Amino acid sequence: MANNDTIQIRPYRRTDAEAVMYVWCETGKSTHLLSEETMADIYPIIRDNILPKLKKHVAIMDHKIIGYAALKGSFVQGLFVLPEYHGMGVGRRLLDWATQKKGSLNVSVYSSNIKARQFYENYGFVEVEERIDPRTDMMEILMEIKRDISRDFNRVDTSLSHYS
Repeated sequence: MANNDTIQIRPYRRTDAEAVMYVWCETGKSTHLLSEETMADIYPIIRDNILPKLKKHVAIMDHKIIGYAALKGSFVQGLFVLPEYHGMGVGRRLLDWATQKKGSLNVSVYSSNIKARQFYENYGFVEVEERIDPRTDMMEILMEIKRDISRDFNRVDTSLSHYS
């Protein structure tokens, strides 16, 4: 696992668009879930219509965008990490940002994407529903995680009480 200090999470900037789309393409190719033709068909839709409407943060290591998370409300529209950085804590850091921001989250994962399902389950997501994705006709699983973000603000630190 990478040293978490070497992974930076920051808000998306317009100048990140090309790098974010590169991450999307490379991740898509590595999963082999969508054909190259399908990816080529939806590339301009993702770039021009979907990504601009989402709240995004990027993961950076060594001045390079290596992943990103995109939210629409509390729904994780996308969480993508370059394959060579899988297992280094990048996806977890991006989900940490999202849960700190929103608390409870939902995500849809193709049922055939075992690695993604395991990743979300290990993070604490649970399966809620199975359905067919109308865009791809593939089976997907809706997952959710419930987090109470107010607990972080209501926690009382009693460790310094002996100084009173």
